[in-house]
This record gives sequence, C-alpha cells and structure tokens, in this order.
Amino acid sequence: MVLKERAELEEQRQKLVEEVNSNKKLLKGLEDDLLHRLASSTGNLLDDTSLIEVLSSTKKTAAEVAEKLANAAEAEKRIGTAREEYRPVATRGSLLYFQIVDMSAINVMYEVSLQQFLDLFNQSIASSDRAPLASKRILNIIDYLNFHVTCYMQRGLFEKHKTIWTLMLAMRIQTIAGALDNGSVQVLLKGGAALDISNERAKPLPWLPDNVWLNVIQLSRSVPIFRDLPDQINRNDLLWKHWYDDDAPEAQKIPDYDDRVSVFEKLLLVRSMREDRSLLCVNEYIVETLGRRYVDSRPLNLRLVEQEASCTTPIITLLSQGSDPTAAIMDLAKRMKRQVKAISMGQGQEPAARKLIQTGVTQGSWVMLQNCHLGLKFMNELEQLLLRLDEVAPEFKLWITTEPHPKFPIGLLHTSIKLTNEAPAGVRAGLKGSYQWLNQDVLDAVSQPAWKNMLFALCFMHTVVQERRKFGPLGFNIPYEFNQSDLSASVQFMQNHLNDAESTGRPVDWVTVNYMVCEVQYGGRITDDWDRRLFNTYGQAWLAARVLDPQFEFFRGYRIPNAMEIDAYRKYIEELPLIDSPELFGLHSNADLVFARRRRSRCCARCSTSSPRRAVAAAARRARRWCSRKSTSCRRSCRPTTARRRSRRRSSRSAGPSRSTSASTRRLTGCRRSSRRCAPRSRASSSPSRAPSSCPPIWPTRSTRSSSRACPRRGPRSRSWRRRRSASGSPTSCSAASSSPRGCAPAGPRPFG
Repeated sequence: MVLKERAELEEQRQKLVEEVNSNKKLLKGLEDDLLHRLASSTGNLLDDTSLIEVLSSTKKTAAEVAEKLANAAEAEKRIGTAREEYRPVATRGSLLYFQIVDMSAINVMYEVSLQQFLDLFNQSIASSDRAPLASKRILNIIDYLNFHVTCYMQRGLFEKHKTIWTLMLAMRIQTIAGALDNGSVQVLLKGGAALDISNERAKPLPWLPDNVWLNVIQLSRSVPIFRDLPDQINRNDLLWKHWYDDDAPEAQKIPDYDDRVSVFEKLLLVRSMREDRSLLCVNEYIVETLGRRYVDSRPLNLRLVEQEASCTTPIITLLSQGSDPTAAIMDLAKRMKRQVKAISMGQGQEPAARKLIQTGVTQGSWVMLQNCHLGLKFMNELEQLLLRLDEVAPEFKLWITTEPHPKFPIGLLHTSIKLTNEAPAGVRAGLKGSYQWLNQDVLDAVSQPAWKNMLFALCFMHTVVQERRKFGPLGFNIPYEFNQSDLSASVQFMQNHLNDAESTGRPVDWVTVNYMVCEVQYGGRITDDWDRRLFNTYGQAWLAARVLDPQFEFFRGYRIPNAMEIDAYRKYIEELPLIDSPELFGLHSNADLVFARRRRSRCCARCSTSSPRRAVAAAARRARRWCSRKSTSCRRSCRPTTARRRSRRRSSRSAGPSRSTSASTRRLTGCRRSSRRCAPRSRASSSPSRAPSSCPPIWPTRSTRSSSRACPRRGPRSRSWRRRRSASGSPTSCSAASSSPRGCAPAGPRPFG
C-alpha cells in the first residue's frame, strides 16, 4: 500500500535500513579490530602508539556511528508514523479477504484465490479518487474497495446469498470499529433458541408466543438498553400489543424506546418479536451503515465480463432453476461477430470437447462447455490444460456452465471469473434488469404510440410472474422456470404484430396478443390448469387496451411512464419502492409471512455457518475429503494386477509355505512377530510358544475383540449358551482358520496358507 501511494517514503525507509545495517557493521568491525589488537599486544599498552591511535580513531568513529544511529531511529519513527496512516486500508483489505474465504463455507463454488483478491485491491488503489490530504485519500480507497469487492462477489453469488454478504460486511465493519459486540450479533443470529421456557420466568401476557418471549428475555440479557424490556412490555401491554399486531411494525414508533435505539438495536427488537419483518430492517441497517447502492440490484453485463477475462481465464456461470445464460452469450457473440462452438458435457464427450478447445485456441473462437457438473473428470484435465497453453489467440474465450458441485476443481475456481444469471429479487430489480437488456433501438422499432406502453406492461408482467414463485404454492402450484428467453420471444412477437397492424391499417388485436403471450410463449411451460387460468388473468388485466390510458396503474404507485427515451424509463424504475407489497401480485398481505420467516431463518443460519470458526471447520472437512479421495486413488493405482496375483498364488502352491508367504499372511492378520513364533489359535493349542497373547495384533480384529463371546463364522453367542458349554466342558470359541464342516478348528495347530 505505502509502496503504491508514497513510493518516496518507502524508498527512504529502504535506504535508511541499508545505512543502519552498514553503520552497525562498521562499528562491529572496529570493535573486533580493537579487541584483536589488545589480545595480540605484548609489553606495556601505554608504549604501543599504534594501539593508542587505533583506540582514539575507534572512539571517534563509534561516536559518529552512534549519532547516525540516533538520527536514523528518529527518521524511522517519522516514516513509521507516516506509514501507519495507511493501516486502515490494510485492515479493511484483510476484513474483506477473510469474508470472501468465509463465503466458501456457504457454497464451495464461491472460492476466490488470494491472487484474485490482490488484483481487486490494486485496482481499487489505482481507480479510487485522488485527494491532497492522506486522510481523505484513505477514505476514498476504503469506499471504492468496499463497493468494488462487493460488486465482484455479488456477480458470482446466488440471489439468496447477496443479502448475507452485505449484512456480514456491515456487521464486521462495525464490530472492528467497536460499535457492535459479539453478544448483539449472536442475538440477531440465534435469538432465544438456547433458552428453555420451563426454566425462565413465566410469560406475563397470553398474546405473546413462547418463542417471542424467549427472544425478549435473551435480548434483555445481551443488550444493556433492553434490560428492562420484559417489564416494559408487561406495564404497557396495550401499546406493545398494538405495535406487535401492526402489518409493518418496523415503520411505526417503538413504545418506550423510539428515540433511544439505534438502527441495529431496532433490528434486534424487530427480529425478537416479529421475525417475518426482520429482513426489511436488515435492508434499513445496510443502507444506514454502507449506503443505498449496496441494496440496489446491478444487472449482469456480459460485455464487461468478457472485457475483464483474458484468453486463458475461463468464465464460469453457475446454473440454478430458471437461469440459462446460453441465449445471452449467443446474443453477445452475435453483436461482437464472434463464433461460438458449444457442447453439452456428459459421458463420452471429452474427445469432442478437447477438439473444440484446440480449435478455439488456434482460431480465436469462443468455446462454451455446458453442464460441466456432468464431466468433472474432464474439468480436472482442463485445469492442467489451461496452464500448459503457450500460444493462444487473444480472441479466444472459454465459457463454462455448471451446477454447484462439491467435487468441482478448486484450482479452476481460483483462476476463473464466476457469475450467476438469476432473476433479481423484487419488482424494481426485475424491471431494472429488463430495461438494461432493452435499448433505444427496440423502443424506436415501432412507430405506434401503443408500443412503448405495451412493452412496459409486458416487462412488468414478466417480473411479477417471476417474483410470484417466491410465495411457494400460494404463487404457483408448480414453480415454472420463466426466463429471459420467454420475454425476448414475446417482445419479438408483439413487435411483428404491431408492424403488421400498422402496415395493414388494422387496430391491435388484444385477443391474439393475449393468446400468443399467455398460451404460447409463457403458457408452453405451464402444466397446471389453475396456473394457466391465473396467467391468463394477468394477461387480460395488463395486456389490454386499458394500459393505453395515461391514468392507468398496475398498483398504487406503479404506473407506466410517458417517455420516449430509454434513460427516462430507467430513471423512473430507480424511483420505484424497494419493498413490494403482496397485494401487488394479487395476494393477501399475510401471504409473505411464511416466505419472510423462511428467508430470515436461512439468512441467519448461513451467517452462522460462515462465521470464522465454522468456516475453518468446513475448510478442514473439505481438506479431509480431498485427502481421502487422493489416498483412495493412490491405493487403487498401487494395487497389483490380476495377473500378478494369479502368479503369486501359483508360486505359493508350488513352493509351499515359504517365508514370503508367511510375511504376506502376517500382514493380513496384523501380527508383529515372526512367523516362526506366531501360530493361529486352535481349540487344542496350549503351547506357550504359540500363545496368542504373545502376538498382539496391530489393529483389533473381530476375534481379538470378542474371542470368548463370538465365533467368526457362527456369530455372537448368548450367556446361557456359554454357561451350558462351560458346564459340559466344551470350548466356547472356535478358530477363524477352521476347515471342519461346522466351522470349528481341528486339534493341533495348522500352518498358514
């Protein structure tokens, strides 16, 4: 950091270190020379003039060196003070890197190498705003680094994990700053789950659920400002019940605490009493701590990703339900006039994939390997292949689509750019993504005034039906994979229909538009009759002549802007509410209770999983699994072939029991002693030289663990069976090396083999 920002300061420090070392070396040489002269001097020391001259020069030089060292110490202290100004940047960098490492505990596909993070760190230093003051410059670097790393990571995170990243980042920044303690964080993540209702004070009010009461007790014990919360709820139960029953308690005044709590403390209270509204307070806390841009969605820009990737850097797209990046990649290649060669991986597709990569490397075309989770063996080979490439065409790009898999090569993840192509969460984010895909040419493709309103209504309906899936069976009986290709096909049909109507002078046929969009384009995915009826209801409401009315609204606050430019539509979308009411989707206001609680539980559980201690444990488990797989493959590769085993059997039969045979038998039975001193246990064996106790096995076998209670061939015996055998004088165990029909060994020892 200092080397990039204050190169002259770092150069002075290096020069100062060299001078100090040379001065110390000179002083040590003078002292050694003086001691040598004193040791080798003969006679009176006062008569040795040369020794006296050396002594005086050494004293003078030592004083000069001491003065230089003192000046150097003061200069080093000044340089160190100047260098310490940049320590907050290093602290923030380490915080971000370790949070990136912790995210791999949530999903193994989120692996990022240290070199990739250092590139982001250097880019932030080079691209952040300059400032004459070092303090202002440091703030600029930290602000740019935070957002730059967040954009890089969220581009490769699934939609359900993006809030986890920003929440963890905000809490860790405030924890290092001393604004949060671990007790408050644990209340947010766990609440009162560790408490037992039978061991706590009785619940004073019947309208409070048991889990809410336990959360309140834990909150009063962990956060000092809420230490009287149970008593306050008991005294002002009517005010608290009214606040608890409100549809949006986070937007109402908190009884007894409204002017005294911070945003995070308000989040803790809402999380303790109304878990379904806690994530709304999480967004408010993130905006307060980091800024509004951290909760805004950012549409995926494949053009920027393609510019960022080099010819040897693969681009990995993580697949999920309803996300297929193939159409977007093909569209980008068409605009850039690049040839794309795609292949779907699976059994027997490795030779064809190798040929495509070799052709792409030499000709500069794009290669897309699809469904690579079905060809993990080739992924390990691909990792080494990319490292061995010498001459690669600069236009070559490698696109990989895969589902998350725990055995995906980590080395390939560390050298690649990862991205996801999921539908964004929220109507505002969905419209923002749709109008990021559209451009001014599409708006100007049709001259009829109805075109722009119909296009906005279609994009709005596309976003609504995608968002409705989050409500589970309340949204659709079957979760359908509506994606960008459905919207693209519908836009193309509507454009052709309006152009045809304009050329023939006919009005818009709304029945045809509804049928083609709701029954053909989107309806081709729908298999449930009630879901089809629901979708047709959306079409009849929003793909109709009423959308041409300037006063038309989809819902309160959601209208169609009257604009001609694409930027005006994008600006209007930015002003839409961040939180959507379930009534916008045609549902009751209580429809999101189950969804919000499930999402809150998943978010807190993932945050607990990605804590440093749990992340280290998860990394250790992955390392153990990797070592286990490597050792298994090594044992299989070192296993003797079938021909060798047959050769050994034939030689052992022809030569009889030999030393090598006994050695191999000793390895099988786990005996530490020589074969001459060890013999198998038999029913009549009583010789001390063949006592089994003198030959303890390396690992406990079944016969050594329960030799008196079980027979290796017949299994365990009951106590009554052993008593009857003892009374009759019969033995209670038999040998595993028996050759009798009933499994018991004959009298006398038998040799191995």
